[in-house]
Amino acid sequence: MHATEGMRRVALVLGLVGCTIGVLAELGFAAEIADIWAAGGRPSIVDVALLAVRPIIGFILPWGACRSLTWAMNATEGTRRVALVVGFVGCTVGLFAELSPAAHIWSRVAAHRRYVKLMSLPFMRELVPRLSPRSEYSVPDGFVAPYGIKTVRVFARGEVSIELITGRVESDYYRHEGPSISDFAGLTFWPVIGFIFPWGVVRTVTWVVTWVRQGFTAT
Repeated sequence: MHATEGMRRVALVLGLVGCTIGVLAELGFAAEIADIWAAGGRPSIVDVALLAVRPIIGFILPWGACRSLTWAMNATEGTRRVALVVGFVGCTVGLFAELSPAAHIWSRVAAHRRYVKLMSLPFMRELVPRLSPRSEYSVPDGFVAPYGIKTVRVFARGEVSIELITGRVESDYYRHEGPSISDFAGLTFWPVIGFIFPWGVVRTVTWVVTWVRQGFTAT
């Protein structure tokens, strides 16, 4: 079999294996979204879209690594290759720089999902309309509310917070202020800069050196 075609097929196989692993990793997340639907709630578009993140990454990483290896073995333009390699190194550094913002966004996504799930419970859908603004309801002793709900507070603007027996408070803030598309897009800033800057420097230096050399050899 032709080497290039063989590597292409290997890349696809590895990509599909990685995608399958990503799908398995999302099963728990999918089960939570199914619980929200079963409780009568509506998962947000962001929640549903996140189901595709790990399968996509699971495909792209091994596929891209294999394709990059094939390209490196067949490439003949040394400086262009160096520029791309240095650019990818910078992109990787940029990805590490975004780990903390990504963790923060993911915590907001998880909090948003927990809040929507709690508000979708029949217990909450029956209780909240009966509470007046600036009031709270504490679960009576001896009664076990679903998911360990301890206290429900309603504020002036109809915002609701839910305190659990663990002490965690799930806030109405996350229903309105879940991560937006711009939040996710912002995670690409440092990886893009990390690629473009070193890549651009190498390509610029190569162009300048070539231009100067051509000046000395011109007739």
